[in-house]
Amino acid sequence: MLGGQTVAPKDGSLAGRVLNPVTGQPVPEVHLTLSPVGQGERLAATTDAQGNFSFAHVKPGRYTMSGSKAGYANTAYAPPTLATRGAY
Repeated sequence: MLGGQTVAPKDGSLAGRVLNPVTGQPVPEVHLTLSPVGQGERLAATTDAQGNFSFAHVKPGRYTMSGSKAGYANTAYAPPTLATRGAY
């Protein structure tokens, strides 16, 4: 007989690229915050010279992501719900 086993959800990652919506060019040095809906630890990242960003150790759940940079309007985005064992 097999016993029951509980497996804790694995952390995942979220990566992407920030582009200027008018020119399509990458936007470096954007300060990003990934905030869980409800409560939990906020994660921070900054885009590199090519506009790339990555959040590591993201727990499964629902999040909003906001970004800010001088000279640009602050924006907020709701990425899809992050499930277990994934990279998005």
